[in-house]
Amino acid sequence: MFIPLNNAMNDPDAFTLREPIPAAPYLPHPGPPWWIWALAALGVIAVATVIIVLVHRKKHRSSDPDPEEARRRALAALAGIDASAPPGTVATTVSLLLRRFLAEAFGDPALFETHEEFVSRRHALADLPADQRDTLTRLFATLTKLKYSPVPPDTDTAPLLDNAKHLLTTLTIPRPKEKPNPEQSPPPLPAG
Repeated sequence: MFIPLNNAMNDPDAFTLREPIPAAPYLPHPGPPWWIWALAALGVIAVATVIIVLVHRKKHRSSDPDPEEARRRALAALAGIDASAPPGTVATTVSLLLRRFLAEAFGDPALFETHEEFVSRRHALADLPADQRDTLTRLFATLTKLKYSPVPPDTDTAPLLDNAKHLLTTLTIPRPKEKPNPEQSPPPLPAG
C-alpha cells in the first residue's frame, strides 16, 4: 500500500508558482582575488628580508672582534683553571680556551676542528710568525696527548698552564687588513 508523504493532491497551492527564494544570503562571500594574496605575501617576504639584512649588518658592524679583549678573557679564564684537577680535564679546558681565543682573535676555525684537522690545514694561522705557530702546534700536540692517552692522575699540569699563559701573552696578533681607499690608490696604468 502506498501512502503519500506530501498530500499534494489534496493541497490546492501545491502547483502554484511562487517567487524564487534569493540565494545570496546562503552563498559564501567572495574574498579578494588570488593575485592580491600573492602580492601581499611577496610584500611581507620583502619587508622581512630587508629587516633581517639590516639587523645582520648592524650585528656584524658592532661585533668586530677585539683581539686584546679576547686575550684578556682567555688569560682570566686560564687563571681560573684548577691545576690539581685530573690532567685530561685540565688539557681539555686549556685546549678549548686556546681554540676559542684563536677563533675570536684570528677568526680561525680551530674551535670546530680536531687536532688532526688543525695540524693538516696548511694555512692555519698563516699570519703568525713560524716560531709562534710551531710553539702553538706543539702545545696542541701535548694537550691532545693528555686528553686522549692514559696519563697517571698525579701528572703535574702546572707547566702546561704556564706554557699556555706564556703563549697567550706573547702571541702576536696581526693587525686587521685595511680596505684600500680608492682616493689613495695609485692612478691606473695607461693602456698601451
